[in-house]
Amino acid sequence: MTPRWLGNRAVTLCNRWDVARLTSLGLCSALVCASLVACQPALNWRDVQMTAAPVVSLFPCKPEASSRRVMLGGNEIDMQTLSCNAQDALFAIAIAQVPAGASPVVATEHWRRTTLAHVQATDVIQNTPNGLTTRGVRPGGGSLAVAVQWVNRGPFIVQLAVYADNPKARPVGELLKPEIHEPFFGGLRWAP
Repeated sequence: MTPRWLGNRAVTLCNRWDVARLTSLGLCSALVCASLVACQPALNWRDVQMTAAPVVSLFPCKPEASSRRVMLGGNEIDMQTLSCNAQDALFAIAIAQVPAGASPVVATEHWRRTTLAHVQATDVIQNTPNGLTTRGVRPGGGSLAVAVQWVNRGPFIVQLAVYADNPKARPVGELLKPEIHEPFFGGLRWAP
């Protein structure tokens, strides 16, 4: 209730105070929302349990699962994959179990050659027994930077791969920085 002696003046002052308070509350809310969005990491690392093998892997985003039958080392096998996109790169894990009597080493070498052919590798930059880094071409066209590692344990073969678009043909090291792929490659653990 407005005191009689203040009249319309008090109503005007109260309305101005309400507007100022609401404006500052709105600004504060906007700043809080903006800071929350800015604080969300581009790579939201999480552990993911694979169903095809006793493997737990560290992913930078929530992966989607798929599976398919493939020829690997002369054997038709089921392959389970998990993949997601983060920071302009595709992070993927594929797991295959070679049948009894088949050689995981032969199957891994076949997988390596198939991967190089699939990405149309143009320049293998790093090639180790367990992995490689290369430039390549997307199936639909466009330049690609690729880092891949293979891990064998018993009958299981795991391929970890990071594929990054490279439309400006930048050096692969600029796209596949260690802080992006090393946690992914190093995050693979065999469950007990």
